[in-house]
This record gives sequence, structure tokens and C-alpha cells, in this order.
Amino acid sequence: MGQIVQEYPTSDEAIKFAGLDYEVGKSALFKKGAGIIEYTTGIEMIDSELEVHNYFANIRTDNNTVLSVVGKRLPDRTKP
Repeated sequence: MGQIVQEYPTSDEAIKFAGLDYEVGKSALFKKGAGIIEYTTGIEMIDSELEVHNYFANIRTDNNTVLSVVGKRLPDRTKP
């Protein structure tokens, strides 16, 4: 399961051995949906995207894999 190394690796080497040598970025979230527009001549199916406000995806910048979804920290309105 693991990788055997002969000597103790540096922190940078250990990160590479573990496959953790990537950067994390923040990306907006979108909800995909479908809709129907009715015309007098017929109907049209459309795709839509709605932004999910106050939430973001933490992604790997090398392959765009979503690592987690986080919410935007909003101000506490209960304190004066």
C-alpha cells in the first residue's frame, strides 16, 4: 500500500511520495438544470446554470477534482 524509501525524505519529497504535490484553488459552484420554453409553434428544451451563492468548491488546480464544498463565512448579525 505504501512506498518504501531507503532514507528519511525531506518534507518536499514526502509530499511528492504521497501524491500531495498539488495546489488547491477556490471555484464558484453552479447548479445545472433543464427548462422548457413554450412558443406558439412548439416547445424548446434548454439547459441552464444557476450560481449557488455563498458556497464554493475547493479544487485541485492540476485536474479540477473537487476536494470539498465550503460556505462563505457571513457576518454574525446577532451581535450589535
